[in-house]
Amino acid sequence: MTEVVLQGRDERIKAVAAHGGLNGIAWLEVVSADQRTLAVEFVAPLPGQPGGLPAGPPLTAEQLRIDGGVRVLSPAVLAVSAAGTRLTVTVATAGDFSTYRLRLVASASSEAPPAGFDPALAGIDFSFKVGCPNPFDCKADGGPAEPAPADAPIDYLARDYAGLRGLMLDRLAATTPGWTERSPVDQQVMLVELLAAAADQLSYQQDAVATEAYLGTARHRASLQRHARLLDYRIHQGNNARTWLHVAVQPGSMLDGVAPLPAHTPVLTGAVPRRLDADGMAEAVQQGATVFETLHAQALHAAQNEITLHTWSHALTCLPRGCTAAMLQAPQPLGLQPGDALLLEQTLDAVNGDAERDPARRWVVRLLSVDTGHADPLDGLPLVQVRWHAADALPFALPLEAMVPVAGGSTALRRTAVARGNLLLADQGQTRVEPDALQPPTVPVEGRYRPRLRRRDLSFAQPYDDAVARAAPASTAGRQDPRAARPAVWLDDGDSLWQPRPDLLASDRLAPEFVVEMAHDRTARLRFGDAVQGRRPAAGTRFGVRLRTGNGMAGQVGADVLRQLVTPLDEVLDVRNPLPATGAAEPESAEAIRRYAPQAFRVQQRAVTEADYAAAAMRHPEVQRARCDFRWTGSWTTAVVTVDRRGGGPVNADPVFRDALAALLDGLRTMGGDVALRDPRYVPLRIELQVCLQPGYFAADVHRRLREVFSAGLQPDGRPGFFHPDAFSFGAVLWLSALQAAAMAVQGVRSVAVLRLQRWGRQPAGELQAGLLRVAASEILRCDSDANRPENGRIDFEFPA
Repeated sequence: MTEVVLQGRDERIKAVAAHGGLNGIAWLEVVSADQRTLAVEFVAPLPGQPGGLPAGPPLTAEQLRIDGGVRVLSPAVLAVSAAGTRLTVTVATAGDFSTYRLRLVASASSEAPPAGFDPALAGIDFSFKVGCPNPFDCKADGGPAEPAPADAPIDYLARDYAGLRGLMLDRLAATTPGWTERSPVDQQVMLVELLAAAADQLSYQQDAVATEAYLGTARHRASLQRHARLLDYRIHQGNNARTWLHVAVQPGSMLDGVAPLPAHTPVLTGAVPRRLDADGMAEAVQQGATVFETLHAQALHAAQNEITLHTWSHALTCLPRGCTAAMLQAPQPLGLQPGDALLLEQTLDAVNGDAERDPARRWVVRLLSVDTGHADPLDGLPLVQVRWHAADALPFALPLEAMVPVAGGSTALRRTAVARGNLLLADQGQTRVEPDALQPPTVPVEGRYRPRLRRRDLSFAQPYDDAVARAAPASTAGRQDPRAARPAVWLDDGDSLWQPRPDLLASDRLAPEFVVEMAHDRTARLRFGDAVQGRRPAAGTRFGVRLRTGNGMAGQVGADVLRQLVTPLDEVLDVRNPLPATGAAEPESAEAIRRYAPQAFRVQQRAVTEADYAAAAMRHPEVQRARCDFRWTGSWTTAVVTVDRRGGGPVNADPVFRDALAALLDGLRTMGGDVALRDPRYVPLRIELQVCLQPGYFAADVHRRLREVFSAGLQPDGRPGFFHPDAFSFGAVLWLSALQAAAMAVQGVRSVAVLRLQRWGRQPAGELQAGLLRVAASEILRCDSDANRPENGRIDFEFPA
């Protein structure tokens, strides 16, 4: 059984003590000055002692393990001695400042706890340095801060009415978040539209002499698409939105583990859950409902409608932030499989006990493993342990139960969160099969055939592969690349199924393929081949058309609005989308096409000089800076690329990143040459600041704030610390004035004096006198202030009395 880590142990200790047949660890204390002797207190007398639990031989040193550590890894247990409920443990060496975990195991070759010991109390976290002086509160913080939100992007090249109006509305939404009015009669909206109209008229007058022959002046979207393709630039037409659906089914019905819900099942927005037929769907669409369709078939189980999260006798009070595993109660088989999605959501407010339907307290994870071989030894309740992708780690702490107010002024223990299965992925768009979808409907005898679709707002979506999606994290399920999206329209001439393609340049003369060209008003025209590139449809052909409509940001509906399922089955109890729809994109604007298409050919597809290799490496989204040096290795020239990764991440120690970057550079390198990746050479710092306080401030409070400001991570408000890995790159110097300015910005600091500024482990080289610390072109400054790794840099603060 996988080890259980508890947030609170008191309730579980009481439950094990009341049980009378199990034993476990109650607490641990470091009792010797050399930190090598540990006193471990148990719930009941130890084996080998009078009344010991369980009955059997005493515990041995081989049955105790200590895991963890940064500088001192997993200290060995030398000897143990038992006396009543206390076990004295002697270790080979004291640990470092990190958190260790002492565990009981059945034997040296087993990971399971010994028989008779409660699995939830078979281990305990502790620190060897708990007795060391510490000016801060011993309670840990709530975890790393989230990055500060980025400023709203501004498109300085917006030139038409829609672009300028959207730009101003986006800017107003960013600067005044409380203003949500979008009605045309609103004075602020009217002013925005007047300004947008005036700017649009000015742009029109400036471009009135333009023609469709040039990219810079073309107005029709089809012209822009063709001009851009000549420059090897593919414009995108936007794409639809995706979201998760939760379907609750009736126990014992055909949908309960027997017949799966089929793919392409429509679900519509609505106020209340209900089942629709074809006529009801047509009426709802006419009234303005948005249509989504399921992307894959899914087996449903009534046991997954609502799944209870196990709390180990109320000892596990919440799933912590960053959690990637949970234990589920399974009084009956749940039917969960690896690759299934699971919803974790808060259902009750942990403070006032009100029903909670906040989408911000919901999270969908993709299961990596489902282990059904578990049970709580206290009551024999069957349990299922599930694990999910690290990319789906819980972004917030999810309370599982809490004491909430009830009628009569008292309080009661209530569950505040549940898990739900039966999740399907759905995307925006309504499938339509219409006999007269094309205008004109018949291929003429002479001339080109460029029909127009009667329906506007054609859907564009990235092709969905269920096998690939089930292996990917749930957090990536809603992401789509608009340039990889394809139009959702297919033609059938009775003999062949015609497929859409971005262009016909690589199409065979017999290939049944066509191109969709969109207009600015979202109408679509179809362009066929000329019997040289792509097949030319025969005269008199009348195509059968299947298409989907619904695209862009209009599909990004909120949570709990997809409530109407179109199905002949009456066995569905409820359907909803627990999270808002995401991933939609509007079509690329004409201004964006004119801006980026002419630059497409400038993206160099080869690396010859050192600057070429550095620029190519920086195409990777995780590379902040890169530099290259040519080295003669005896047989050929090797381009040694030193990479400064965002966030200070490793280069060669991360095989996924290393292989991706190596593949990128390998396709650009010169023949007969080689490429080698290298981690940057860091320069650790040794800094001491003398800080004088303003009256009324405590040194401990100002000290904590200074540590946060000069940290190598994120500050509590989400801003990066002074020595964040992204703050310095190759050759960046450290100015003494920058240190003083950052320290003086802390509230409570009256004055700052720099006592020491030098490289770690080296003598000063005149840095204080020069007012800065210089580094070589291939070096990067570093000051992590990590007590376990002082060689990575350290900053200290002195507070004179």
